[in-house]
Amino acid sequence: MRLGTTNPASVVLQIEFFDTGAEAHEAHLLAFIHLMELIVTASRDLVCGLCGADQNPVIPGDYSKMQRERARALAARNSAAKKILIELGVWSF
Repeated sequence: MRLGTTNPASVVLQIEFFDTGAEAHEAHLLAFIHLMELIVTASRDLVCGLCGADQNPVIPGDYSKMQRERARALAARNSAAKKILIELGVWSF
């Protein structure tokens, strides 16, 4: 894992991992990005609650809405992927 910046207003988190199967890799990727979206949203809400609303709050993408069908289809065809999505990515189907 590497943490860096591209400019003073951003942070880049690079994670490298290897899965043996394409569906396991896809499940881990969907789980990780969904979990990051949840963490960013919860952190933003916590900071705004403690410090007041910001003029330019961090707005995470609509990742879970865009990828819900992809995650649901993967979970339906692969029980191991479904377990990864639910347990690691906090997806609910």
